[in-house]
Amino acid sequence: MEWPPARQPLLAGEYSGKVRDGWQRDGACEFLSARLRLSTDKTYVLDLHCAADATGTRMLRGTWWIDEIAGSCVILVDPQPVPTRDDRLFGFRVIGDADALRQDGGGCQAADERDEAMVLVRTGASSD
Repeated sequence: MEWPPARQPLLAGEYSGKVRDGWQRDGACEFLSARLRLSTDKTYVLDLHCAADATGTRMLRGTWWIDEIAGSCVILVDPQPVPTRDDRLFGFRVIGDADALRQDGGGCQAADERDEAMVLVRTGASSD
């Protein structure tokens, strides 16, 4: 299912589940609990919690966009991009009518089997 601009406000809402931080080097917090809030103004808040190490817990705020070439993929833009990589922080394939978002690498272009179980399920509608 595609998400043209007229339908994109329907993605707004709250999602929770697990994500894999592919940029984590020490492995202590590779898998994180996550709560994502997408707003209709194309901004997001992502709360990440690491059970193994509280220093891995953080809140990120930024913008999001839809990559239709990758097949209806929500791209979260890194609020503090690293010069050695692009600014795609997380990519999530939209499942159904945005009932869930499945992590698919940084930009839904290079799937990693470790991302397969990383799903954020819609927990609430947008309050925008």
